[in-house]
Amino acid sequence: MSDSLRAKGEKFHGLIAEHRAEFGSVLRPALTAENVLELHISESNNIVADVPMADVDRCWETIESELRRKGKVAAVGGYAEKRTAYRINPDLFGETDEERCIHLGTDIWVEEGTRIYAPLDATIHSFADNASLGNYGPTIILEHTLGGITFYSLYGHLSRASLVDKKIGKSVAKGKAFATVGSPSENGNWVTHLHYQFITDMMGNEGDFIGVSTEAEADFYLLLCPEPVLF
Repeated sequence: MSDSLRAKGEKFHGLIAEHRAEFGSVLRPALTAENVLELHISESNNIVADVPMADVDRCWETIESELRRKGKVAAVGGYAEKRTAYRINPDLFGETDEERCIHLGTDIWVEEGTRIYAPLDATIHSFADNASLGNYGPTIILEHTLGGITFYSLYGHLSRASLVDKKIGKSVAKGKAFATVGSPSENGNWVTHLHYQFITDMMGNEGDFIGVSTEAEADFYLLLCPEPVLF
């Protein structure tokens, strides 16, 4: 990592802490510490531990049942988590020593069709349908300015309808719905959820950005991609 990129990443981490109250929720009702269920799929005792990840319908039924039972609106988790789920596609995520397994965003498990809202005023930086097994599927990246720094928020596993009528540079006001959560047939064949990621610098990428790193590169990418603000 260049010194300038490292300095920008460090500054952005500080700005998030300083301006945390300015971020809006990406869901309605707004997420709170009280209404979310923590879900860490790397833990051996998590609620879907005994369900094959490829069985997306059963995974969602299990998560939805637990949300209803506990009166929660969404399950969240996964930032900086080491996972094995990405072995479904070694061509995309690598294998052996080069396996990408450290998750760089936060996952928010909600039902298909759930609306996604801009957390801050934004413009559309880029969008794409990253359509391959285990990939993001439809993806939108918003560009924001905070404390004089430009940064980006990525939304993966969306519906294809979310990409209709999108234009690079189009304004998206804080609190405006701009996308919906996609189905497994659209989202890379994952259980329905939103991948939500902050990015300090796009490094020339458009419509896509690495969401899972190798362990060797984790320090670099976790500095570049701070934990998203949920509430």
